[in-house]
Amino acid sequence: MAPSRKFEPSPHALARVPIDRSSSIVEVLKRRAEAAPTRPVFTFLHNGEVALEALTFGRLDAQAERYAMVLRETVSPGGRVLLMLPSGYAFIEALFGCFYAGCVAVPVALARKRDFDSRRRRASDDTPLVEKIRRDADAAALITTAELSRTLRDTDNDAARLAAAIPHILSEEFAGGTATVPSGGATRRPDPSTLAYLQYTSGSTGDPRGVMVSHANVLAAVCGSAAAFQIGEQSRFVSWLPHYHDMGLVGSLLQTIYCGAQCWFMSPQSFIAKPDRWLAAITDVGATISGGPNFAYELCTRSAVQRARDFRLDTWRCAYNGSEPVRLDTLNEFAAAFAGSGFNFENFRPCYGLAEATLQVSGGPIGRAAPVRRVSDETTAGTPLERVSVSCGRPVEGAEVRIVDPDSFVPIPDGAVGEVWVHAPQVGRGYWGKPAASRDAFEARIAGETKDFTYLRTGDAGVMADGELFVLGRYKDAIILNGVNHQPEPIEATVAAAGAAQRLGTAAAVGASIDGRERLVVVAEVGPRLSRQPSSLAEICRELRAAIHRVHDLAVHTIVLVPHLTLPRTTSGKVRRHRVKELFLSCRLNVLRADGVVSGEDAAAPGRSADNVRRKPSGGACPRKKTA
Repeated sequence: MAPSRKFEPSPHALARVPIDRSSSIVEVLKRRAEAAPTRPVFTFLHNGEVALEALTFGRLDAQAERYAMVLRETVSPGGRVLLMLPSGYAFIEALFGCFYAGCVAVPVALARKRDFDSRRRRASDDTPLVEKIRRDADAAALITTAELSRTLRDTDNDAARLAAAIPHILSEEFAGGTATVPSGGATRRPDPSTLAYLQYTSGSTGDPRGVMVSHANVLAAVCGSAAAFQIGEQSRFVSWLPHYHDMGLVGSLLQTIYCGAQCWFMSPQSFIAKPDRWLAAITDVGATISGGPNFAYELCTRSAVQRARDFRLDTWRCAYNGSEPVRLDTLNEFAAAFAGSGFNFENFRPCYGLAEATLQVSGGPIGRAAPVRRVSDETTAGTPLERVSVSCGRPVEGAEVRIVDPDSFVPIPDGAVGEVWVHAPQVGRGYWGKPAASRDAFEARIAGETKDFTYLRTGDAGVMADGELFVLGRYKDAIILNGVNHQPEPIEATVAAAGAAQRLGTAAAVGASIDGRERLVVVAEVGPRLSRQPSSLAEICRELRAAIHRVHDLAVHTIVLVPHLTLPRTTSGKVRRHRVKELFLSCRLNVLRADGVVSGEDAAAPGRSADNVRRKPSGGACPRKKTA
């Protein structure tokens, strides 16, 4: 017998709302609140399982007005307001409170006391992220909880004191408020060209930068995604994605309001702690759309497959996969594991997007399996270095995607690898306070073309073929060995496959200049249950070195094993490869074992390796700790 549904769609009929005439997401919410004030729109799943009383359009509108009244007394129009709130209704209410008041929202990840403790701070966090963002955005206020406010005020640290110096608006003061709109209202109907929020980039290839997202950008983004994924008033979302990340903020929260749909959501921590909560929620809700990065499907395949018979996934017609390279083996394994639950491979919707484009650039169409093709350039065609790549769909409505030579700016024909350039109405206005970086990224022009518009340089390598976009990885992360570009993701996938039995964690493949040459360095996390005996670690290094040589025909200069969860990551969970490289070259990795070749001759023989790196290369690649 198929599992029953726990939550049924709202019986409230939604009167037709002319959102196509709206100039901002503010107008969309106002019209929906007026047309159907009692219709549920968001339901928070406490601990990923217990549904709280739903947030209706009317209550969201009223709560946003209450926040706006306070903000207008504290922050000038256009002022930046940090939103540091846990998953729940308060974040959505405060976000729209900023929109209503004409302020610029700045969503940030939650700060912890240890983030400000220099003795316990991870090597990747030289300055706490919230302080970096506060300083960069020149924030005028912070909306947070009483507990987080106390954390900042009670921490004896310069960075914490600076974050505590701006006015704090506590979300608890708005909890339990009536649905009565404050006297006189506080709503400023925004001009489409004004900023809605700053979306700080994940920092996977550099320090976070705030993308300026206008109200017009927001509408273009949600409109394009609605068309690509066929989202409407009857759509049912389930989300665990971080609300301060573009995929959660735009793809789940703002998309739900724009389409008049319903969304059940939980915290990322609830999902990570127990991945089957995601699939259970999809089952209980009868969700039609849900998704996340590639790793989310891998987690479910590993940890939730034992409960496959408990899930009912036949309604899940749009399983989007984005934010990191999509792996075909992940899709195949997930589809096979949950075929008995009603999941269909054709419901996968690989997509591509980035913060600089508000969110989505390509994806869809619904109803057919994503194409797969072998991708190569002139140096790898017909060799084992060719890659099997999954299509990230067609450009969304209104977007133009070009593949361009990153050095000459000359367009590249279909089927060839180049940099992905985008022209679309959802592309942001640049980076806050960084005009030079904005010009470089947002104002690119194709050589020889006379079009009067510019393109966004994404920094991603990709291919266009038959109207489909295939994304290969970041150009900045490319490893150049003997004149050939290698993307790190396939190498890291090989490490994951080779280390599965040893329960290795995340890995980072980087190129480091050693002895005047680019060398391949692999840093891998050791699972918490893995033996740390020197003989065991040495055997893992040998297996990884052999696997990389067998699959990619590459010699690894150094393999470094580090403790579980110590690689520097962005707020969205991506490994910061450039930071891994910096830590390796500056001897600041927390090394359990370093296995490196000791001479140039050995570099050509992947089967030969030293027990450890016995000398410090000229590039400075010395592990802090060496095994005997």
